[in-house]
Amino acid sequence: EGGRQVLKIPHTFELTRYQRREHARVEVEIPAQVGVASEGGLQWIDASIVDISAGGAKVCVSKEAWSERLEEMSEIFLKFSIEGNDFEIRSRVVNVYPRRKLNCYGVKFEDIKSDEQKVIYDFVKREQQKLAQLTLRSRG
Repeated sequence: EGGRQVLKIPHTFELTRYQRREHARVEVEIPAQVGVASEGGLQWIDASIVDISAGGAKVCVSKEAWSERLEEMSEIFLKFSIEGNDFEIRSRVVNVYPRRKLNCYGVKFEDIKSDEQKVIYDFVKREQQKLAQLTLRSRG
């Protein structure tokens, strides 16, 4: 058209999303504690889980609460509750996300029982369904 080449691509509303992760993940705000090895045993630090899956979580610690920073591959314990179920899971830091006031860590659950994993999986699934319903309502 007018000396220019025009590329016509058919429009579609059907998009396919490919999940890179092994487990579906959902954003949350769950109070937690991170257990870090110290000379006297485990030192427990207040934290917050900001997203979770059946295989791991992203957990953030205020620099005010704990100024040190964990390194990748550090072993920690993550203590939290979901819908009346208490968890204390040995985990491994796989990513570090330093922020101005927080240090956030992507952790992989290392020592999780299958029944604990199922509780988390079911929770994530329900939360995703709630989010999908809210999205549909806001469009309609």
